[in-house]
Amino acid sequence: MAAKKKKKKTTGAAGAAGEETALVPVGEQFTALQTLDNLKEVVDANFGEGGTASWSSLERIKVGTGGSLSYIIEDEIDGVTPVEEFESLICWWEDHRTWWEVPFDQGGTGGPPSCSADGSCLTGHGNNGYDEGKIDCKTCPNNRFGSNPSPKVEGHFCTKTKRMYLLRTERPGVLFPSVLIVPPGSLKQVGDYMMAITSRGLPFYAAIHTFTLTPDQNPAGIKYAKVKIGYSRKLNEDEIVMVRKYADAVQPAFSMLVPDQKSIEA
Repeated sequence: MAAKKKKKKTTGAAGAAGEETALVPVGEQFTALQTLDNLKEVVDANFGEGGTASWSSLERIKVGTGGSLSYIIEDEIDGVTPVEEFESLICWWEDHRTWWEVPFDQGGTGGPPSCSADGSCLTGHGNNGYDEGKIDCKTCPNNRFGSNPSPKVEGHFCTKTKRMYLLRTERPGVLFPSVLIVPPGSLKQVGDYMMAITSRGLPFYAAIHTFTLTPDQNPAGIKYAKVKIGYSRKLNEDEIVMVRKYADAVQPAFSMLVPDQKSIEA
């Protein structure tokens, strides 16, 4: 998918007028990056210190089920839209573990997880069905491969996901980020991309990325899609500063959001 561009007049070596394309700076492209001077003040005033926004206030991006190679984009205003590809800034990301006693496809109520872990995902908090309070994720029975009781899922009962907070180029006028939930089957592929850009000295927030899906299937023959991230273009120093400043202003309001069970397991 081509990045949004504008055209400018140029003069060739022979003196003939021609045209070449120039990428639109992200500061012009995204409304969210045009309000940086008072954005943090507004967020702090409206949500308060330690306050968080609601999950439904964000556009949610999920990987389609049944092997579909389309993302499912859900928004309270625009509804549900399938897309095969999109471009985006990655503002920040978080790793999470979540566990519900009853899987969603077996009648789970969709409420908050019984046990969850953020950050390093080494210590869970809640009740895992065996212990209560602080729980060691490394030794937790729900984190053992093969512990998932769902016939659709081969692997861990406790679900590890990555949430990526994005500013999509197709949504330039929105102040708040979209959130992509990277499912367990896509974590390695996303990790490989992060390793690739790291080896080139490129931070994730210093580029515009493309998001597509690739097909795969598990040993039981169930087809599914995996998140695939590609490199579109590098940001310049001024653009990088703007993205970092935006993340610093907005992240505190969304970093502690608890998604519903359907968003993670369905």
